[in-house]
Amino acid sequence: MDAGDFIWFFFAIVAGDALVRVLSRLTDEVKNRGAQRLYPAAIIWQIFLLLLVIEIWIATAYYQRTTTTTIQTTNLMLFLCLPIGAVVLAELLNNSDDEDPAVYFNKQRRLFFLVLAALPILSFVRQIVTHDLSFGTDTNFQIALIVLALIGVFLRSRVQDLILAVVTTAVLASYIFVVYHTISI
Repeated sequence: MDAGDFIWFFFAIVAGDALVRVLSRLTDEVKNRGAQRLYPAAIIWQIFLLLLVIEIWIATAYYQRTTTTTIQTTNLMLFLCLPIGAVVLAELLNNSDDEDPAVYFNKQRRLFFLVLAALPILSFVRQIVTHDLSFGTDTNFQIALIVLALIGVFLRSRVQDLILAVVTTAVLASYIFVVYHTISI
């Protein structure tokens, strides 16, 4: 195993941690559905994060397959920001207190949506650093995610939160199926 394999192994551990956090939270919500009040928008955001981790893994596999064997440290650090961001988002949704889920979500709103907006921005920065930035479908979806995240900072009603969560999750699912319509394994 060479150094590159260890780097991608570390990346997989961080992404796996994000996946475990999201799945654990979703499982807790299902198990405790009668004992606690649920906030549908937060549940949809957990599904969004599940898709986000899947997208990160697919993008990483695609990137590894299409690039040379060396990777710049800056590029690696920017790549690592994506699963780390997913871990942060998962923790921001993790209402471990007995607080009303909607109240808790509103307390975390600004940070949650700013971190969410930062992820595609970091992807742009990585593409600029590696001279891979090209305008097209990928860029349009990333811009849409940034715009939706910034809208989320300003929303205040439960219905708006739910609509935004559903729309953003649909955009991410569309992104996965449009940009990565086939995967070589």
